[in-house]
Amino acid sequence: GVKTTCAVVVGKKPQPQQPSVNTPASFISKVTLYPMLNTLYAGGDADKKTTVKPLLPTGASLSKVEYSVDNSKVASVSANGVVTAKKAGKAVITAKITLTNGETTSLSKKITVKKAYIKLKKKSYSVKKGKSVTMKASVYGSSKKISFKMANKASKKLASVTKSGKLTGKKKGTAKITAYAGKVKLTFKVKIK
Repeated sequence: GVKTTCAVVVGKKPQPQQPSVNTPASFISKVTLYPMLNTLYAGGDADKKTTVKPLLPTGASLSKVEYSVDNSKVASVSANGVVTAKKAGKAVITAKITLTNGETTSLSKKITVKKAYIKLKKKSYSVKKGKSVTMKASVYGSSKKISFKMANKASKKLASVTKSGKLTGKKKGTAKITAYAGKVKLTFKVKIK
């Protein structure tokens, strides 16, 4: 018999037809939700609100959004997506999104609410009688500047403190000091050696 060799050339598969102009494009899988802040603070005057909004892909249009919160004791959410901290805890904000093409989805974001607080730079402060030390602290959840004061009359006999935190020892003992920034307060002990 006669052997013949055939070369088979495989061409490119035909490209699928582009969808016609009348077929609505699907956007819903590309819709995302973002909060400006994931952590909010209750009890102060700063970082107690954030806005949750849907981010839409190019070409998509929003019909409506309905917001809800699973723990209304921790936070509230307005019709515009403004989340307000109420008390420490965790909450899930859910947005039910409807696009103008009729597609719908529900997206959620977790929000953590902490109580506004003041944190000292060091675990504890002490000062020798007749000497001075400057105390430093940071505040979370308040825009006010931190000030310091002696917490009671008994403490004033042991030490003095300036608003900026310069502590001066007068007499040996343990004194109480209050650091405050607006409504946010922290009372702590200092040793005078």
